[in-house]
Amino acid sequence: MRIQSSLQHITDAHNSKIHFIHDKLQVDFVDYFDKLAEKIRKHAVLPHIKHNTLPLSWTNNNCESLNHILKMTVSWRPQRINQLVDKLHDIVKLQTIDARRALRGQGNFELAHWVKKFRFASAAWDAKSQSQKDTVFKKFNAYKQTLKPATITSSDGKLTIPKTPTTAKKPGQRQRIRPGRTVSHGRPSQT
Repeated sequence: MRIQSSLQHITDAHNSKIHFIHDKLQVDFVDYFDKLAEKIRKHAVLPHIKHNTLPLSWTNNNCESLNHILKMTVSWRPQRINQLVDKLHDIVKLQTIDARRALRGQGNFELAHWVKKFRFASAAWDAKSQSQKDTVFKKFNAYKQTLKPATITSSDGKLTIPKTPTTAKKPGQRQRIRPGRTVSHGRPSQT
């Protein structure tokens, strides 16, 4: 009997330690997750909302890629400030050249769907003078994506409602909503 009560006491103590550890881990995880979620919101979501020209597909891999290019340029060695600035300038010049080549469909970069209107055929691009090419490139760099508003405001400005993706249709409706004519079918004759 005494052995059994000792075993029961050990089991109870063990279970209470497990519950204590489980509760502590759960609290620690919730704290960690809350801090992580706040960092993601602050450093990823809010900047994208504030600067809507940032592509959604920009990831840490892109940053790492640019970091790797910089390290390869400096041969993985510390540089003096003036040398580092010159090398950064060279990298930016190369990327500017690649961006200009993207306007004619060549090079390492590809135009995003919302700036495809700036793309020229090679022959049309070659026919332009240098000043015309510079003007097109400046317009390309200054272009900002315009987003359609997510709400509709009444003409007097007192009512704002969310914009729906399409006009509502009745089930089984095939015609357009506004100009659709109503058609009445004659009653079937009873003979």
